Amino acid sequence: MGSGLAGSQREWVPGQSSDLLLAMCPFLRYLFLILLAYRAVFLNIRPTKRLQEVDNYVHKSVI
Repeated sequence: MGSGLAGSQREWVPGQSSDLLLAMCPFLRYLFLILLAYRAVFLNIRPTKRLQEVDNYVHKSVI
C-alpha cells in the first residue's frame, strides 16, 4: 500500500497541486468577495450607505 501511494504521488503529484490551491486561496477569496459585492450592488441597488457597508465588509475580510 505504501509503495502504491508513492507511485500515485509520482504520477499525479498531489503535494504540488495542494500547495497551489493553498497559494490561490486568498486570491480566490478576494475575488469571490468582490463578485459578491458587485452582485449585491447590481441585483438590488441600494443607497450609497449600503454600498459603503459592503465595501467596508470586503476590506475588513481581506485585510
